[in-house]
Amino acid sequence: MDDGSESDDSAIPAEPRLKYRRLGNDLSQIFQSDSLTSILANERFVVIGTEKGKLVICDHDGNKTKDVCSLKGAISCIRTDERGEIIACSTLEGHVRVISLFEDAEVELKMKFKNAVHRITLSDTYLSSGKIIIAGEKITLCERGLLGSKKSTNLAITKEVSQIEWRGDLLTWADANEVKVRINSFGESHQ
Repeated sequence: MDDGSESDDSAIPAEPRLKYRRLGNDLSQIFQSDSLTSILANERFVVIGTEKGKLVICDHDGNKTKDVCSLKGAISCIRTDERGEIIACSTLEGHVRVISLFEDAEVELKMKFKNAVHRITLSDTYLSSGKIIIAGEKITLCERGLLGSKKSTNLAITKEVSQIEWRGDLLTWADANEVKVRINSFGESHQ
C-alpha cells in the first residue's frame, strides 16, 4: 500500500560542510611546550598568544614569520588595526603592549596595570589618536600624550569583561550578566 509518505533521503538537501585544515609547521613546535590562549586572523597573517606570554605571527600554513614580543602572564586578548599594521595585546598579569609591525616607535605603547587586563580594543583612529580602551575591573580609555606620556580616563567600573568592541562613537561591552552600550565621542573627531 503506497500512501505517498515514503521517505526519500535524496529530497533533503545536504548540510554544508565546513572545510578546514589544521595548521602545523612551527605552530606544532610551539604547542609542544606552550598552549594557546588567544588568536586573531586576518587576510595577511595569524597571530597567536600563549599561556607563557608569547605573541607570534604566522602565515596561514602555520610557519612562524615573527616573534612579536614576550610578556609576563598569559595573553588574554589580541587586536589589530583595520590595516593589520598595529598589533595590541594584553595579559592576565596586567600588561598591555601596542606594537607597530613597521617598527614605528611613535605608535608603540607599553603599560602595566595593577589588575588583570581581560580585553582591549583600539580606536579606529589609533595611528593618529593613540587611543586604546582597556577592560579589566574597569573600562579605561588610555591615550598617548606628548613625549610618550600616557593619559588614562576611567569610563566605567564593571565585572570581568568577556567582550568589548569600539567603533566610532559606540563602545559596547559584555560581562557574564549583561551587555552595555556607551555612546560618546571619547574625544574622537570624525568627519
